[in-house]
Amino acid sequence: MNVIIDIKNYLISVATTLCLIFFTNFACGQLVELRPLNFGQLAITSNDSANQLSMDYLGNLAFDPPIRIITRGEPGLFVASGFVGNVQLFITTAIQNTVMDPGVVSGEYMQLTALDSPVSVFTETDGTAEVPIGGTIATSGSGEMSFAEATYVSTIRVTINF
Repeated sequence: MNVIIDIKNYLISVATTLCLIFFTNFACGQLVELRPLNFGQLAITSNDSANQLSMDYLGNLAFDPPIRIITRGEPGLFVASGFVGNVQLFITTAIQNTVMDPGVVSGEYMQLTALDSPVSVFTETDGTAEVPIGGTIATSGSGEMSFAEATYVSTIRVTINF
């Protein structure tokens, strides 16, 4: 039995304000989500072991055979703005909740197990930079197939330092 699961990982959608002093320049930067990390719509054909789907921040996919791609997802995309031009911004990410919530009762679960992002990006002359985010999800591996047909969500933290 195939279960179709619409898996999306919503990045922090609240604009984050960063106010930093950089030598004599004062910069108040914002980090705004343009697009959430979306793993697409998937069918799980077996849950006998934990099966993974990985999408790097460039959008390249690798997945175990029991995972079928119905609709391809895409990496998340943030835009950092309000910074000085031509400055290196260092990116760190953290998973806030590894078990992804389907929002309905489900006998099985998906996990967000890893995130992928560039170590750093450089701002353009206008002080903006794009920050792409990828990740890895995994099935529970319990042997059961009682996944709810739902959108599974998780929350991550993206931090910018310079």
